Amino acid sequence: MHFPRPVSAVVIMCVAVCLGTDMKLALPSSLENHYETLRLLYTDCQVVHGNLEITHLSGNPDLSFLQGIVEVQGYVLVAHVSVKLVPLDNLRIIRGSQLYSSNYSLAVLDNQGLETLRLRSLKEILLGGVSIWGNPQLCFPDPQSINLRDILDEQNTPHHRELRLQSRAPNCANCHPACENRCWGETEQDCQTLTRIICSGCQRCKGRLLSDCCHKQCAAGCTGPKDSDCLACRHFNDSGLCKEACPPATIYDTVIFQSKPNPDKRFSFGATCVKKCPYNYLAMEVACTLNCPQNSKEVIVKQPDGTETQKCEKCEGDCAKGGTQMRLLLTFIGNFTIRKCTKIFGSLAFRAQSYLYIDAWPEKWSNLSVFENLKVIRGRMLYM
Repeated sequence: MHFPRPVSAVVIMCVAVCLGTDMKLALPSSLENHYETLRLLYTDCQVVHGNLEITHLSGNPDLSFLQGIVEVQGYVLVAHVSVKLVPLDNLRIIRGSQLYSSNYSLAVLDNQGLETLRLRSLKEILLGGVSIWGNPQLCFPDPQSINLRDILDEQNTPHHRELRLQSRAPNCANCHPACENRCWGETEQDCQTLTRIICSGCQRCKGRLLSDCCHKQCAAGCTGPKDSDCLACRHFNDSGLCKEACPPATIYDTVIFQSKPNPDKRFSFGATCVKKCPYNYLAMEVACTLNCPQNSKEVIVKQPDGTETQKCEKCEGDCAKGGTQMRLLLTFIGNFTIRKCTKIFGSLAFRAQSYLYIDAWPEKWSNLSVFENLKVIRGRMLYM
């Protein structure tokens, strides 16, 4: 079966961004096609908006498409897989904007055949703990040979630094001698690089000297002292500079003593500042979002150059009252599912924001004409 490339993949500042999933341990709709779905989601992806969930895989599939991922906004879940190796070689930072089971940014659970989860580049978990449990053949990561205190951010609250760690499997290889018993695997390339506990009075560093300290806006380490030398940004990346916040919509003019529009205004898109929200995302006052908040509605604004911008706009009065059309307008912020439906009265005008999933179909209906007014399926969330 042919799978179209997910439209949620976008490129921001030459960085490929893709949409994560929120399935947790649920079975995918098709185990046969699950691998292909994951491959299409994450091939050429560098930043995962949402969660990276690698689940329910068996056999010996080629997972090299995961090697390009450098950042995950939510959590990383590896569960119920029997493959020997999951290669997240270049994953540098897990932000933990969403936590698995309310506690964990990294969860490696009940993988009967997994021997190595390769995380040789992981330097920072901003929020959340680590759970490695129920993996009878797992050799790496070995909690005894990884200093998790160096990876967990010092501002990560104790409540969200919960550690649930198993012992490694018997008969595993040891760290390479060059690693000094700190490693993610058995080769010299798998040595853990410390970037926090060795620092001289700063949050992150590239060495033990005071001159090796990173800028305070850096996460995961750095190559130098400037805010442009960070391996990842603690808060936001604005055109290669790490900042605490994106440039605001207005600035104060000290000449006229008034606020005025900021020509350098940026929207926050995950941990990145962007001048314009990517296609399929909605612009709010300061951020890009997939769904408008309560008491707001989605509108499309035509720009002077003819392009269209999707944005959220506050409703005047009750959003639910909408208009006075003699038809039913359904805007699905979540996902629309038809189950055991036999009659639809009136006409329907659909604008599905996520996906359209039909679980069953009445035998009397020989076609999909009931959806003749369906104009757009935005695919902001994808059915797995």
